[in-house]
Amino acid sequence: MKSWAIVGLCAVLCRIVSCSTGAIDHSIVKSRGDFGYVEVRSGAHMFWWLEPFAGERSDINEDTPLVIWLQGGPGASGTGYGNFQEVGPYDVGWKPRKHSWVQKASILFVDNPVGTGFSYVENGTNFTHNNAEIAADLLTFLKKFLHKKTEYIDTPLHIVSESYGGKMAAGFARAIVDAQAREDLKLNFRGVALGDSWISPVDYVLAWTPFLKAWSLLEDAALSNVSQVALRTQQAVGNGNLTGATALWALLEETISNATDNVDWYNALLHNVDGEESSVWLTAALPENGVAASARRLLARYHNDALAEFMNGSVRKHVGIIPGNVSWGAQSAKVFDELSGDFMVDVVGVVDGLLESGVPVTVYSGQLDLICCTLGTDAWMDQLKWKGAADFKAASSQPFYVKGHRPQTAGFFKAHKNLAMYIVLNAGHMIPSDQPKAALQMLDHILHRQRRTEVSVA
Repeated sequence: MKSWAIVGLCAVLCRIVSCSTGAIDHSIVKSRGDFGYVEVRSGAHMFWWLEPFAGERSDINEDTPLVIWLQGGPGASGTGYGNFQEVGPYDVGWKPRKHSWVQKASILFVDNPVGTGFSYVENGTNFTHNNAEIAADLLTFLKKFLHKKTEYIDTPLHIVSESYGGKMAAGFARAIVDAQAREDLKLNFRGVALGDSWISPVDYVLAWTPFLKAWSLLEDAALSNVSQVALRTQQAVGNGNLTGATALWALLEETISNATDNVDWYNALLHNVDGEESSVWLTAALPENGVAASARRLLARYHNDALAEFMNGSVRKHVGIIPGNVSWGAQSAKVFDELSGDFMVDVVGVVDGLLESGVPVTVYSGQLDLICCTLGTDAWMDQLKWKGAADFKAASSQPFYVKGHRPQTAGFFKAHKNLAMYIVLNAGHMIPSDQPKAALQMLDHILHRQRRTEVSVA
């Protein structure tokens, strides 16, 4: 069975293009969102922020989807970075965002794992240490959220993620499917989307060398050194030395940064990005070398000074429920540290299981992303044992376009049964920030396609 026929794909995309650039009706945005806390375990408090659908009034009905957005890191805040710097209705400073995802769905941002953003733990024993614990917390959160917001029980629910959020999303989706099979959870789950996601760390580590070589960023002398560290990282994972593998990952990133004049891990066209380590608290919270330095380099972008000041100032005042001893992002570095033993564990098998269960899975990737580069994504997807994997691989990709003065290709799409993939051109790790029009169109396409696919709870 082949992917969509070209005619059908073009018809759908043309429909999407015609409505993907409409302005938000800000009269529908309910006083800048709804928010609250859920105690997922004793002493572990998860903060959420719901931005309701704000498209055309005529589009509001029982089929209006709800998207749960999971940020990466681990330790990056969805209610902060995802909401105010990527897909929410407002930018930093409450400035309206033209291509917000609330034009297509209600968006539920979650500060996950506990300790991220405005989420917090009461003592050091409450942090999560692996993906299974994260999934369990998210499942508890979802149950309690739906108990409070019963109007969303029958709403089409989609999980959309970015970076390490994709690893967490895969485990969360599995937990939802299992809970439905036990008849322990009632909801209208429609699928999961894994954006530039840390699904198979080793495959990304091994892909960095050929990626950087092809982009003329590594000369032969440095290439050999980088390759050796990458292979050592692979061996450490194979030997079960996961903490050692994370340390080697940090060494590899440091080696590559030194050899490439600090290539930007989120966009390979950039170097020495201003403000990458501007967050005062994050710089102070971690040492200057090893795993901590790599964590600081990756997380600082999500905690830039402008966002941190906005979240701990105007947003905190607007929300009005943040405990006095909680500061946005203050525990995020610890979140990463507590998960360092699980950081290099892959979840390819989890994605495989979701596909076999009939769950619609979408993978999307930015062409310019380095840390979760398309070479690494192709490598882990080639390992899928799902019965439709061969047909998916053989399917032809089709271009898609964003409405404008010039028919520039926005990216490529292909699908087979319940697996779909997008490559977004001229975009790095944060696709909604780099290519907001294409990202909004892609979201609309994902939501419509996943809702047409029958979801099993096997």
